Amino acid sequence: MDKRAIHNYNGLISNDIVALLEDSDHNIFMSSSYGLYRYDPQTEKLTTYLETQGTLGNQYHEKSRHIDKYGNLYFGGNSGLQQVVPANMLKKTADTPLYLTNVELLTNKNSNPPNRYTPDYSTINEMSLGHKDNSIRLEFAGITYDSPLEYAYKLDGFDKDWIMSGNHNQALYSNLPAGHYKLLVKSRYDNEWSHPVKLLQLTISPSPWLHPMAKAAYVVVILMLIILFNHLYLRIRLERRRYMMAEEQVLKERDSTQRKINFFNNLSHEIRTPVSLIYAPVKYLHSNIESLTSEKVKSTLDYIDRNVDRLLNLTNQLLKFHEVQQDTLPLKVGRYDCVAQLEAIVRIYNIYAAEKGQSVEFVSPYKSYECTYDYDKLEKIVNNLLFNATKYTPENGNIIVKLEITKLPEGFNKATDYNYMEIQVIDDGIGMSHAEMPRIFQRFKRLMGCSAKDKINGYGVGLSYVKELVACHKGTITPRCNPIKGMTFIVAIPVDDAAFSSDEHKTEADIKDTEKQLTTKPATNTDTADIPESDEADKPRILLVEDNEELLEFEAAMFRGKYEVFTATNGLQGLEIARKEMPNVVISDILMPQMDGYDLCRHIKTDMDTCHISVILLTAKTMDEDRITGFKVGADMYIDKPFNPEIIQSVVENIIAKQERNKINIINTTADSSKQLEEEEDLNPLDRKFLSKLYSYINENMSNSELNVNILGKDLGFSRTNFYRKIKMLTGVTPNDLLRMCRLNRAAELLLTKQHTIGEISDICGFGTQSHFSSLFKKHFGVSPRDYIGGGPKE
Repeated sequence: MDKRAIHNYNGLISNDIVALLEDSDHNIFMSSSYGLYRYDPQTEKLTTYLETQGTLGNQYHEKSRHIDKYGNLYFGGNSGLQQVVPANMLKKTADTPLYLTNVELLTNKNSNPPNRYTPDYSTINEMSLGHKDNSIRLEFAGITYDSPLEYAYKLDGFDKDWIMSGNHNQALYSNLPAGHYKLLVKSRYDNEWSHPVKLLQLTISPSPWLHPMAKAAYVVVILMLIILFNHLYLRIRLERRRYMMAEEQVLKERDSTQRKINFFNNLSHEIRTPVSLIYAPVKYLHSNIESLTSEKVKSTLDYIDRNVDRLLNLTNQLLKFHEVQQDTLPLKVGRYDCVAQLEAIVRIYNIYAAEKGQSVEFVSPYKSYECTYDYDKLEKIVNNLLFNATKYTPENGNIIVKLEITKLPEGFNKATDYNYMEIQVIDDGIGMSHAEMPRIFQRFKRLMGCSAKDKINGYGVGLSYVKELVACHKGTITPRCNPIKGMTFIVAIPVDDAAFSSDEHKTEADIKDTEKQLTTKPATNTDTADIPESDEADKPRILLVEDNEELLEFEAAMFRGKYEVFTATNGLQGLEIARKEMPNVVISDILMPQMDGYDLCRHIKTDMDTCHISVILLTAKTMDEDRITGFKVGADMYIDKPFNPEIIQSVVENIIAKQERNKINIINTTADSSKQLEEEEDLNPLDRKFLSKLYSYINENMSNSELNVNILGKDLGFSRTNFYRKIKMLTGVTPNDLLRMCRLNRAAELLLTKQHTIGEISDICGFGTQSHFSSLFKKHFGVSPRDYIGGGPKE
């Protein structure tokens, strides 16, 4: 059986159904507490019958129903027995005409009577009202002469559902929003609804401030306000940033100024040491010059000379104040013999201390020990500690300097990853109290007793400066009171290459400066910077090999001044000097003891380290066979004796000039070395092979940013010194500069292909960072990489 629910919103006035009967057409008749209903299951239409439509009454009794044999239905109620003959039920098919009868505006409450339209409802279909007339009463009516009609209406665009108004024929709306609406009305007669009829097209105009043009103006104003506030915000932020930057700049300048003042104070204090060490010997010479032996005078003058050199070095450092980033110069380490350096310092102080009856002793388990450290900073550290020790140690006192290389220096609880140089400076002077120890390194603080302070001059800078130097060297310094009397200062600094970054290793210029101040010959440096040549490195070098000493001196006098001249009296000695000093030209006699000129030339030209050196054979052997032999062993020129000095000088000048031209040609082959080097006829075959191998290796490993001269020299089979001199002699530039130029030339080629970004080219050519690459590129070519792509390099 089909079950369906019928609710009051389907047309039931009352849901209280008291009786049900079904007629012969399967229509269901229902009596209720209010009204009688017929439901057609096929059409799902519900028809209501009330007392106003001809029934006896509206209220019926529960289960009071009956159907007779003719199909008539009976329902009992308060008004009697209601008979229903289904066959007599007629359907109304025609729609009742509906019309709009009145429109009343309710906005103006003070109007009497209210604003009222009385249109001809047969002609009015549309109406437009202002934004203030948005409260309205609409009246309508259906034309019928039967029972009263029931109405339902809907304002399309405002109402979502139909509003059942019953017999009321009006609709009331207040505060309608602006928009377009349609008034739809339908009527019900005999429980059948007519089709909806549109009675009115109503338009409510928007308020002037809600008009589309007004909204567009609002948007423009809001955007302008946003732009204005954003501009003001950015301006305020920019001004604040400028103020902060200005304040930061002031602080930086103040900090920089303070660092430079501290730097000047430190070096001024440092200058006092060599001045003091010079003062006493000068006074001694002045007083005892007549009684001193020449040997004693020479020894004293040598002592003064060493301190004058040190004083000159400190003066040169003063001129570098613009490089100061801290209170000291930047850390620059190299490989040196620390035993030799400390012995030299102690030797100087022994002379100074002897005048006070003091002794300075150096204790070391090593005769020599090469390690990595900053030569200048170690000298300043030890000088300050020794100067303090001699100053605060009484007459006939003892000072000991101890050296130890350890992985567990004083103050460390466990072994470290690096070797440390531990230096102890021990004196038996006046010492200090334990209470003053925490303030021992404070600048301008002198923490001695008043009596000592009154007797000993000082400014409280030395120990503070020592601590800064030790910290700059990544080390520690520990003061300690001796059990009986005096002080011990323990300095520990790392001395392994791995302890320092590449920037902290010495450059070529740094090494030159250091070598000029060394009192003993330093060990070969193994950092990543180039190794410099001697003080006269800018002059071409000539080696003269001649067994006749008078002729040798004459030849040397010919070239001395314009060239750096080395001499040897036989071929074996000349070969050793050639390998050591790497001259530009060797001028050799042929007939000599131990090794003749032919063998000397052959050894030079067949040795990869020396094959680039030009050799001139100078001899009285004038036969063609002798000349042929000389050229076969690789001689660049063969000159007969006796010779014209102007000719030999011109020959040497031409050879040097040719070497300079070759350097330029070799430098210009860095982009495509193999092909162009084969065309260089003036190159020795071994040099050509060496350069081809060098450029191939650089091109293959160019993307490796860790590639440096250490790796190049090692992989190509050279010692670091010989590799440096070989490259410098062949190209005129240092290995570092050559590697940089190869990378820059390769980068220029890649830029012109426009197949890579600048960042990719920086990585391909091994520059590490794009900013570093751009800086080097602009410095070399005169334009930035981006401008180079557009217009090429500037001439």
